[in-house]
Amino acid sequence: MRIAKSSLAGSSQILALVLVAALLAVSYWVLDAYSVSQRDMLMVESRGMQLIQGLSRFRLERGGYPESLNHLVPAYVALLPSCPNGEAFIYRAAVRDAEPHYVLTCNDVVFRQKPYRYQSNLRSWASS
Repeated sequence: MRIAKSSLAGSSQILALVLVAALLAVSYWVLDAYSVSQRDMLMVESRGMQLIQGLSRFRLERGGYPESLNHLVPAYVALLPSCPNGEAFIYRAAVRDAEPHYVLTCNDVVFRQKPYRYQSNLRSWASS
């Protein structure tokens, strides 16, 4: 009888250890994915800052935003930066309430299940 209780207690301890190990593995994976996402967001913001500065200078000199980011090279930016996956930033210029604005997006960088983007009318990075 003592042997049966002892092996039952040992089995439950092993099960508890396996459960803790599984939880730790999942937690590590979640933290790693979170840090990669954070790194990508910072990379998008720093690379996007070159474009934001170039677009601001373009607008000051020409009165509006270009149709394409290619119009910034080489006068406003030396080279067009890319998203973390190597693809080009998606650029869309528009006019809202008679005020020109633009949106820069990297579709592969996702925050809160939506692409991470810069909206010039809000002057901020967000996922929307």
